Amino acid sequence: MPRLRFWKRWPVSQRIGWGGGKHAFTLIELLVVIAIIAILIGLLLPAVQKVREAAARSQSQNNLKQMGLAVQNYADTFQGALPTGYGIEPGGTGGWGQPNSTEGTLFLYILPFIEQQNLWNASVTSSGGRLSMQLEWANIPRAVKTYMAPADASLPAGSFSTDYCSYRYNEWVFIAPPGNISTSSWGKNNRFPATLSDGTSNTIFFAEGYAVTGQGTQGGSGNQGIGQGYGVPGWEWLWASRYEGCEQAGAGYLAMQQPWTPATNPYPFTPPGTTPSSITTNPATCLPNALTAAGCQVGMADGSVRNVSTGVSNATWFYASHPQDGIPLPSDW
Repeated sequence: MPRLRFWKRWPVSQRIGWGGGKHAFTLIELLVVIAIIAILIGLLLPAVQKVREAAARSQSQNNLKQMGLAVQNYADTFQGALPTGYGIEPGGTGGWGQPNSTEGTLFLYILPFIEQQNLWNASVTSSGGRLSMQLEWANIPRAVKTYMAPADASLPAGSFSTDYCSYRYNEWVFIAPPGNISTSSWGKNNRFPATLSDGTSNTIFFAEGYAVTGQGTQGGSGNQGIGQGYGVPGWEWLWASRYEGCEQAGAGYLAMQQPWTPATNPYPFTPPGTTPSSITTNPATCLPNALTAAGCQVGMADGSVRNVSTGVSNATWFYASHPQDGIPLPSDW
């Protein structure tokens, strides 16, 4: 009985494409296929990059929202008192980890409200008080994922083992009286929402910013711009360290110099693509930073998060940051 054949046996030379047979690929055809593949890859890479950037923005947006809600929960717990940018907690009796007192940065105070109770507990000193520096002194692993933005290009490899922070807090809100860093502000707390007379939806709590700028690493001698011992502008934003938030002499908001007007700073935040190591001068070392080409994301006092484009004016940024200026936000917001 005859057998049906669904294939024909071709010489090996033809099957591998070198014999010039009917079903073989020529060299030109092969090059065309390779070129097409290269073009498709070229078209695909930007799309993949956009997806990654969108994912990074989404994660940072979630971080900002968590921190904003943590501040609100803190205020509910302390009868309307906002956490201080740096200082002692409401009702504290002393500083530097003394009994019945907590001294540290805003990022220390909100730890229990972002599911970091263990780190909060570990900040207890031998004196029975809490101190943010205690975590660093005791070499306690203190990386907090909520405090690190995926799009922060300044985060070094392996940074998830220490206390980098990719965000700035608004000193107009978290220093009492608003934005006034001085010895008279020690132990005082603004009120939520009473201090924010402009409205919670019109006031910035947090903004994105590089964890490390060109000033180098925290510590050592010759620190520039320490200003009354409150902060080291442009150094690493190690949230567990005593010197935190880029607070300068005379204070400021979002780590800007005070007194602040729309004319005293070069721009609201460093533009997208700015190399972190190139930021070496004040007030640029203290400004928030646009981590992606889309702009700089900010967390508002009402818990919402918005993206601020590079087209925003200094004046508009000022109005959105000051809690009591009484001016409606302009159209470029």
